[in-house]
Amino acid sequence: IEGQRKGKKIIVYKYKRRKKYRKKQGHRQKYTTIKITGILSDITKSQTKEKAAKTTEKKSTKKSASKKSTNKKTTVKKPTAKKTTTKKSASKKSPAKKSS
Repeated sequence: IEGQRKGKKIIVYKYKRRKKYRKKQGHRQKYTTIKITGILSDITKSQTKEKAAKTTEKKSTKKSASKKSTNKKTTVKKPTAKKTTTKKSASKKSPAKKSS
């Protein structure tokens, strides 16, 4: 942590016309500056490959187990009848008669 500072000042101005309402307010956001000296990594490339291989093996065994359980629960869906809908045509109105 290098330090704690404040950002640029932001002016908030509220105004309502014809009401004599004016409000001016300032705001400065606080933030912390940090310095990153390095990123440490204990895992080498060969270890990451081994972990990836293990996770794929676990996923494949889970998929086969889930397939077995889903086969027991399969049911036949009944076909449903489609509903027919008729569109109503817009009724035409006669133009209004002008009275003289």
